[in-house]
Amino acid sequence: MTSAELLLEAPIVAVTVYPHGARITRRGTVTVPSGDAHVVLDDLAFGLDPGTVRVTGRGSATVLGVDVVFRHHAESPESAVAALIVRKKEIIERSREISDAIEVQDARQRFLDELSSHAGASFAKQIAAGRAEYPTAFAETIATQHSAVRSEKRSLTAAAEGVQDELAAIEREIAARAEYRPDRRAVQIATAAAAAATIEFDVSYVVGGAGWTSVYDLRQTGERLNVTWYGVVSQQTGEDWPECDLALSTAQVSRSLTVPELAPLVPRPEAASAAGRRGEIRRRIRCRARTDDGVVG
Repeated sequence: MTSAELLLEAPIVAVTVYPHGARITRRGTVTVPSGDAHVVLDDLAFGLDPGTVRVTGRGSATVLGVDVVFRHHAESPESAVAALIVRKKEIIERSREISDAIEVQDARQRFLDELSSHAGASFAKQIAAGRAEYPTAFAETIATQHSAVRSEKRSLTAAAEGVQDELAAIEREIAARAEYRPDRRAVQIATAAAAAATIEFDVSYVVGGAGWTSVYDLRQTGERLNVTWYGVVSQQTGEDWPECDLALSTAQVSRSLTVPELAPLVPRPEAASAAGRRGEIRRRIRCRARTDDGVVG
């Protein structure tokens, strides 16, 4: 029987920042079916240390094992960005075509204006000769052409604005894809349950690219000196830390599940002092001198 794969939604609930690294704690709830299942916490930091993953749970199920894997995207960012760049070029070409069409309408507008101004003297002669129907028909034609030009320019201007919005959106998407990292980490939790159950998991792990430093602010007011301490936290882990329980620690990051083995400490008698050794040497010399004089000591 193939075990089911369940996605665990587990936002960050706590962060402990060390001088060189940070431990992230995520918490989420998932309902597992009876039998074996694989619970997956996806989209974790690429710099996650697999040896530091800790998983605890609350519920009627057994954790059989924990594994850290890579998640490879089917489409690499390079190919995705390349496709977006092709779309951007197409949008730019459409924008140029619209600009050319607007210039054509502007030229038509100028032609109609010049035609109207030059036809004034001729119309006066036609009206004086009693042929007013010709100027009237011409004026109606010019008015119709003016209306058509203005309507076309309004449509082209709206299309140009839409193309500019589309171009801005595609540029933002290209920038976002260019910053996207193709591979991420995921934690897979193998579980077994006698019956369907809701399990709450706490998953913690250590990431690099984070730390904190001490900063002191000294302010003197008259004879009073105020000292304020700040802990400045910085991180480039690839994850967004929301508002959560944040703690600063001066300890080193724990990266092992085993307790370090201590070397045996054997008690040794205290060595004789230098003064005691010199006294012993003097006694030996004195005894030897008496023996040389024939005196048995």
